[in-house]
Amino acid sequence: MARLLVLKMWLSGLIITCKRYFMLFFILFSPYGCQLYNINIDTMHNQKSDQKETITKASEKLTISDLKDGIFIGIALSGGGSRAANFSSAVLLELKRLGILDEVTAISSVSGSSLPAAYYGLYPERWNHVNNIRKKMARDYELRWIGRWFLLQNIILYWNTNFNRSDIMKEVLDSNLFHGKTFAAMGKGQPRILINSTTLSGGKTFVFSKEQFNELGSRIDTYPIANAVMASSAFPGAFHDMTLYDYSISDDKHYQHVLDGGPSDNLGITTLLNMVRALYDASASKPPKGCFLFIVDAYPYPKYPEHIHEADTRGFFDFIFDTNVAAASDSLLTVRRLDLLNMAHIDARTADIEPFKRNECDLGNGKKIECAVWHLSLQRLLASNFAEDKIKEDNNLKGNLKTNIDQVANVVNSIPTRYKLTGRDPNGKVKLSEEALQDYLFKAADYLINYDNNNDGLILKQVCEWFRQKGMQKEICTVSK
Repeated sequence: MARLLVLKMWLSGLIITCKRYFMLFFILFSPYGCQLYNINIDTMHNQKSDQKETITKASEKLTISDLKDGIFIGIALSGGGSRAANFSSAVLLELKRLGILDEVTAISSVSGSSLPAAYYGLYPERWNHVNNIRKKMARDYELRWIGRWFLLQNIILYWNTNFNRSDIMKEVLDSNLFHGKTFAAMGKGQPRILINSTTLSGGKTFVFSKEQFNELGSRIDTYPIANAVMASSAFPGAFHDMTLYDYSISDDKHYQHVLDGGPSDNLGITTLLNMVRALYDASASKPPKGCFLFIVDAYPYPKYPEHIHEADTRGFFDFIFDTNVAAASDSLLTVRRLDLLNMAHIDARTADIEPFKRNECDLGNGKKIECAVWHLSLQRLLASNFAEDKIKEDNNLKGNLKTNIDQVANVVNSIPTRYKLTGRDPNGKVKLSEEALQDYLFKAADYLINYDNNNDGLILKQVCEWFRQKGMQKEICTVSK
């Protein structure tokens, strides 16, 4: 009897399973199933404006009273998948240690760096725990994304509605980082958290901010943070664009489509400069004392490009889909990056970048403001004069700092742009774990902030002196390594 009961239960479970898959097959492949294709479900999530909108950190508008000691401090975080997410996290943690992060006016992020930017905006208190941040950013989000492709509900939605690959990744980001939180959960005040994307029509920068949402007749406070981060990271080819309702045109349904922020500004600089320009115009009688921009640039500058020894660059998938499309996009982003850095008077055509600049930013109409820039880039690690004072000091102690820097530079500049950390050892032979690659990226941030120098000495000391000269009342840069 027991065996018969077990057999009945097994057959019952098999029948239920077969019914489920028959229904899935019917939905996907029957003529009626075809009629279900492209049904619009609400993946947009942006609500219509009303008077109840809560003020959040996602706002581009500033007044002079919003600035700490009258100084605009902006951090621009570049794109670059998990490479950018981890490098940006490492730099933010270093700035937190120095007491600078607490004084920042705005953080502007693109693509992969939007993960730590949004996570900091949502949970600033968690940035006192380095291991927590490292654990979050080292995760293989790519594998988690692929795994969700095989969930029954996602299969049905993907093939029959407007639910797409970006919506699947959005679920991954929500599950691991943001847990359904909206922008209202960030609260208000500083730093402003500004996540950048690009409009599909027009190729303009679209910032997930109160001001740009209001232009759509929408509100930002009830919008899910994970959706904004995914839109900023929706690189064409891998992900679909994300869709927003545009309530501003008429009562009929209209939509705004946005994708990866890279095509319009892969560094996040223009959003910060636009804020400075608007602040200057609004406070002409009492302008800011100055502005300081940290440009955290995760662009890879490999000493030996990936295909340098290959006569044929095609891989297996190139016989189905030409992956040179992605390579061509990267080349265009590289040109755009050079143009953007040129705006900050930084020449990034070679590794020998001058990382610290005291500039006068031209705001137009004859208006200028002193705007110092510290360009923290992986590319700088390969410069012939990088950290030369520290290296000389170490050589006197018979150390290996130069060798360590070269190893770090080779590894971090060869990590590809993916939503997982993948790469090889300094000799390009052995695959490294996510934790090992993350160690290299964190070491890169340490070297760039604490070891680099120019003709005027240690750059960190010059930065701290700049703030002191501007009258920064709170002591910063007091923590020693």
